[in-house]
Amino acid sequence: MIHSGDNVHFRLPHDVREKKKKEKEEAVEFDDYSLLRKLLDQDITYAAVWDKNIYESFIEKIFKEIRFYNYSNKPYNIQKKKELISKYERIVKRNFFDQTIRDESGRILEPQQLQKKKDIITTQGLARLSEIFAGEKTANYLWMIEGKSNISAELGDWRLYDEFSVASILLSGYASGSATIIKHGAQFSINDPTEDTLYEFAVRDFPTYNDLQTVWFRSVLDHPISHTQGRDVIVVAHAAYLVSVADFEEQIAENNI
Repeated sequence: MIHSGDNVHFRLPHDVREKKKKEKEEAVEFDDYSLLRKLLDQDITYAAVWDKNIYESFIEKIFKEIRFYNYSNKPYNIQKKKELISKYERIVKRNFFDQTIRDESGRILEPQQLQKKKDIITTQGLARLSEIFAGEKTANYLWMIEGKSNISAELGDWRLYDEFSVASILLSGYASGSATIIKHGAQFSINDPTEDTLYEFAVRDFPTYNDLQTVWFRSVLDHPISHTQGRDVIVVAHAAYLVSVADFEEQIAENNI
């Protein structure tokens, strides 16, 4: 018991105080982790499998135009690239929500398989982003990879668990920033071997596997997609939605997330 003027304060026993202190620290750690997890969960992957005929007559043309603009930093060309990326995104989004979309000839543009997944921006990926902003790193994520493992995505992921194929983003895809959204997309080769159990996707900073590599995100589909050599093409489109921690906490407080 502690006397302070006319007031009397009762002090809890030492072991009780220590227990409450530990519980408070654990609660803070849990809340911080939960916030980080929610902050890094704001990404969406669309994985589509296109029949060779539709791909070659329409989808491939979009990506060939994108490739033309990938090597230019001129504002006009960057804007044209963004428009082409949005054009492809509209196609997959309309298909996902069962809305018919057609090409100029009136033919329906519908993939053979299409999945959407919300998953993980990795902590290493976010750290690399901050290093690029600070001018401490220049390495970018220019290779999309796909794999066969359905092990759940985690914040600490830095590789695929069962890598199957790799695609160059500069030659076969795109990387683009739009407001607070970072987008990556790529087409995998029509000549990749036939495979029925493709689950995982990521972008990394090395063209081939390297123990020093990092991945920007890792997305694991709920159900596998398949590829048949020479008959279809897998196209992956990923978008990461970045917000400030303060804005994110406010959205959580208002039950918007």
